[in-house]
Amino acid sequence: RFDIAVPIVHGTNVEDGTLQGLLEYLGVPYACPDVTSSATGMDKWLCKSLLMAEGLPVVKGIQMHRSEFFKDTNAALDKLIAELNFPVIVKPVNLGSSIGISKAENRDELYDSLDTAFRYASKVLIETAVQNLKEINCSVLGDYEEAEASECEEPFFSDEILSYEDKYLCGGKTKGGMKGRPAKGGKLSGSKVEGRGMAVADKKLPADITKEQKAEIQRLAQETFKVLGCAGVSRVDFLIDEDTGKI
Repeated sequence: RFDIAVPIVHGTNVEDGTLQGLLEYLGVPYACPDVTSSATGMDKWLCKSLLMAEGLPVVKGIQMHRSEFFKDTNAALDKLIAELNFPVIVKPVNLGSSIGISKAENRDELYDSLDTAFRYASKVLIETAVQNLKEINCSVLGDYEEAEASECEEPFFSDEILSYEDKYLCGGKTKGGMKGRPAKGGKLSGSKVEGRGMAVADKKLPADITKEQKAEIQRLAQETFKVLGCAGVSRVDFLIDEDTGKI
């Protein structure tokens, strides 16, 4: 037996409440969100719906099941086009790491994006894309009773969507290590981290935002953390529409 589990894990079956359920069943204390919080946070539609119900701002989106799409594809496309404006972002509901995610500018691209996403999941989320976008990340430490927000950072990436390659491979554009393998002792170098993967993506810390935007993002991050019942450390991602200033 061991005293406590620290699940430093990512993805299906370990980040979605499954592992947490096993640890609960075995009676092992663990340092991360519980079963409900993990499952809700991993399911993009459940997470979005809960945040909307609590009055927190989220991008407009629609969930679609595989059966609805393939039963009558034209009707499914008509429904989405009627309710959302192009461009849209299409993503599997319960996966991470940008797997199966793509952007669609028209009906044909929407079909291709849905067809791709449904290869990875039975449910897909389609969201209105924020065109003139600034992305901000803010972490939260604590639990549902008391939580503290971090400084805000601004990541930069090579395409309109932070891709799997941006997160984990970086296409050989950064210093340190062999391609696809982590460098030892990745370190900060100005606004760039030397190493591999997400740790090496260009980023600005602190983010280039106003004091008012920073305060609002930190408040929303803490509220999101508490609404989802998180514990330990979680990162909340924000999109700022630079045309309107809306978070």
